[in-house]
Amino acid sequence: MTPKYAHTRKVAPWQSMEEHIAEVARRAAGFASAFDSEAWGELAGFWHDLGKYADDFQAYLRASAGDPEVADASVVDGWKGGRVDHSTAGAVLVQERSGANFPRMAGAVALAMVIAGHHSGLPAKNDFEVRRLKPEDKRARLAAARQGGAPAELLGRELPTLPSFLRPEAIASIKDKDQKIRRYEFWTRMLFSTLIDADRLDTERVMNEKQAGHRVRSQGGRDALQELLPRLNLHLATKTRNSHAQLAALPEGARDRSRAMLDLRAAVLQACRSRADTPGGRFSLTVPTGGGKTLSALAFALQHAIRNDLRRVIVVIPFTSIIEQTADVYRQALGGGAVVEHHSNLDPKRESVHNRFASENWDAPIIVTTSVQFFESLYSDRGTSVRKLHNIARSVVIFDEVQSLPHDLRSPIFDAINELVDHYGVSTLLCTATQPALGKSQDGPRDFPSLKDVAEVIPDVPSLFAAVKDRVVATFPPKGAPAISWQDLAAAVAGHSRVLVIVHRRADARDLCRLLRDDTFHLSALMCPAHRRAVLATITTRLKENGPCRVVSTTLVEAGVDLDFPVVYRALGGVDSMAQAAGRCNREGRLCDADGRPIPGNLILFHSPSDPPQGLREGLSTTTTLLALDQPLDLFDPETFERYFELYLSLVKPDSKNVMRARADRDFPAVAQLFRMIDEEGQVAVVVPYGDSEKRLESYRFHAGTETLRALQPYLVKVSTTQFKFLNNEGMIEPINDQLNRLIPNAPEQYDPRFGLIVDRKVPYKPEDLVEKS
Repeated sequence: MTPKYAHTRKVAPWQSMEEHIAEVARRAAGFASAFDSEAWGELAGFWHDLGKYADDFQAYLRASAGDPEVADASVVDGWKGGRVDHSTAGAVLVQERSGANFPRMAGAVALAMVIAGHHSGLPAKNDFEVRRLKPEDKRARLAAARQGGAPAELLGRELPTLPSFLRPEAIASIKDKDQKIRRYEFWTRMLFSTLIDADRLDTERVMNEKQAGHRVRSQGGRDALQELLPRLNLHLATKTRNSHAQLAALPEGARDRSRAMLDLRAAVLQACRSRADTPGGRFSLTVPTGGGKTLSALAFALQHAIRNDLRRVIVVIPFTSIIEQTADVYRQALGGGAVVEHHSNLDPKRESVHNRFASENWDAPIIVTTSVQFFESLYSDRGTSVRKLHNIARSVVIFDEVQSLPHDLRSPIFDAINELVDHYGVSTLLCTATQPALGKSQDGPRDFPSLKDVAEVIPDVPSLFAAVKDRVVATFPPKGAPAISWQDLAAAVAGHSRVLVIVHRRADARDLCRLLRDDTFHLSALMCPAHRRAVLATITTRLKENGPCRVVSTTLVEAGVDLDFPVVYRALGGVDSMAQAAGRCNREGRLCDADGRPIPGNLILFHSPSDPPQGLREGLSTTTTLLALDQPLDLFDPETFERYFELYLSLVKPDSKNVMRARADRDFPAVAQLFRMIDEEGQVAVVVPYGDSEKRLESYRFHAGTETLRALQPYLVKVSTTQFKFLNNEGMIEPINDQLNRLIPNAPEQYDPRFGLIVDRKVPYKPEDLVEKS
């Protein structure tokens, strides 16, 4: 019999079908074993390329490799040139082996969809059954595979028994039919992931030996979790010792308060270590800002993973503005080779080969990623995004700043977390200073989604917060007070040499900053990420040197950015946001008066002359309601956050985009379209002239691809369609392609070195900008 090939190339050897399907089945089975689905992963691997046995597909492969015998399509009966469908045959075989019961066999339907979609993506169930299983020409693909010599032992394999959590007895107690279907829907995604990663790894091994070699070498030196925990413990011990040694240089009063902060961090770390030895599940870590949460959470995760035989630690962070900071903290503690960053702002010029490959499938001991990347991958329909999902199974997942997860997507987010913990061996640690009502509350909304059986790591959370209460005094605006004008606020701010002001909007930050001295720092998302990083680095240096430092910023500095000011002004908003702002005030507790006595920092809250953006208005409304009740809002009392979130959540639809309905329909493309944590509709990305953006743009023009596009991420500013239209009408925009636009090169002043992109007026040209440069 003529050999059958899975992959061909211009040079020999070609990969045989027998080798490819056996290797993909082996890998997929190993990946799926993490969630009790080994036999299903194996069968997906055996049947995914069944259609490649067909004679017309073999002719297509040989022609692609330049085989002269099939250079002319007319010499091969049945092949008319072009690509040939090879994914449908395996799906049709699943249906055939299932018989008339196929539509009611959720496991079989899932397997068929996984096989059919392993190149095109997971389909919608209804569309899949109509377009991929019923048409005669699609069913003929299985017949063509049989005629092409598909082995009988391959075709004759039986469908496996479902994993324990999908068997009838396991889901009998679920009363909601849609909830039962969603359990199968989630499993379909995880099974799809095993096949995609297995298939791509084996294809890379044969078709791109150089890249496969780089991948193996980058994986071979990775550090096991057992090696990382002692490293972290040593780093923490050294850090503690150095911090205590620095106390001697402080005034006596500041020394006592700083020692109290060190004691608090030690208590947090000890609680994390003590709780880490318990069995897996859902955990929360409620720690006031400055309490050492970042490294203590990692200590919990590493120790918990080792005790429970878990495979990796995944750290999920809400904002790209702080992800690099967190990754750098981890690298300092563990060494560079252990930590992989995966986010949109990662600069390829800083990225190692190991990081690039591990980002594709999260095959590394420590992954640091964004909540957008994590959850949008979970609900994607595309192989590139879904490929990594199987490596979430049997991991510890740290959700940092969990209060920042979008509450209007709380249903699909919390359902995913519950599924991962209950059926995929995941332990979660949900970290914040302002816990957003994770579990069910007796007084809160009855039908609001929640996490089950969340165990708090800290044994006495109120006492922990009480210990830092004297760091900051929060002053609310008097009842009935009007909004302050920017001029009056600027006059108040000018009286402080070291002060942070946090406002609602980008325009607010710019307008206020213009009323202050020219050396006042400005931070907003109208500055590209590289620009913001540079300014934050300068601010950090200035604060360490105790120099004058005034900063006006949008809310991007509130979570996870380690800044420490004696005075913070904050526009009145959500209680959680104001508490995060308080965490930038006297963070280390070192403020003293002239006589060396400890004094608190000042958080001054004001009514902004502008309304907050749409997504923040519910928070302000909730705070205003609570203040109207004449109840004190203690930003250092966990009960305040409970009251706030119970009221806030009653104003929010937990599934505003109907993601859960689309999941119950198993409409995978619709789910991917609906589940967007950042709604980028109505936003346009513009490349701005900062750093070496021009050089990177030229590389992109020469070779537009994923890597050159990612290299431009640090120099992109996203603007609304209205703002983009204004800039375009003023002749400020040059389109690069359908994906990308740039600020025209002879209008550099439109990108201000202090404020970033100016989007509401045209900046006059300088005369020299109008002269063509040779």
